[in-house]
Amino acid sequence: MPREQTLGAFLDELASAAPTPGGGAAAALTLAQSAALLSMVCALTLGKQKFADRETAIRLIHAHTEAIRSASERLIDADARAFGGFGLAAALPKDTPEAAALRSQALQAASADSAAVPGAVFSLAAALLAPGGPAAHLAVLGNPNVLSDVHVARHLAWAALESAEENVRVNLPGLKNPGLAAEWEARLDRKALPERSRMPSPEGVLRSDGPADVARILALVPSRLWGD
Repeated sequence: MPREQTLGAFLDELASAAPTPGGGAAAALTLAQSAALLSMVCALTLGKQKFADRETAIRLIHAHTEAIRSASERLIDADARAFGGFGLAAALPKDTPEAAALRSQALQAASADSAAVPGAVFSLAAALLAPGGPAAHLAVLGNPNVLSDVHVARHLAWAALESAEENVRVNLPGLKNPGLAAEWEARLDRKALPERSRMPSPEGVLRSDGPADVARILALVPSRLWGD
């Protein structure tokens, strides 16, 4: 979703018969909204005298949520490029054994690309939801007047995470490499996440490497999908 495109125009495209944008883009947009709401909570906490004792922590959280918001926006378009690559691979000829083999290789690569984008959305949503992550810390440290927005952001992050998982799994059958499929299954592990029904208490020291962690997650997405 280019920044100059209106939300209405994006939703019109989403509702059309065009194959993109689709569920992957919608999941990334949902995550971007979650991160933006958490950034809003930070903005409504920073600079207020009664919250001066938590200024440093809120700035760390804000840097993390803004990095996730920016990454999520980029992943909206990356998802469309991944789907386009899959369509090109599926359209390759298969009328000779050699052509069929090349098409199979292209489809496997396209399946891996198509899993990489929602895989990144899943990991970024998990980072927002993790005990000790931005949502949990803002529930305690953020301006209590906007605590409901923290909860809304948490629900949106869960929706993005579960939607992204669906989009990863639908591409796993196309991966003929059992090791790669197993690697993706491991990335979808939720054991470290809290129960969806409750906001966890923040655990451990607030991380200061949130933006660097976002960069590590994005590095798993093939550069050809960024369109830079």
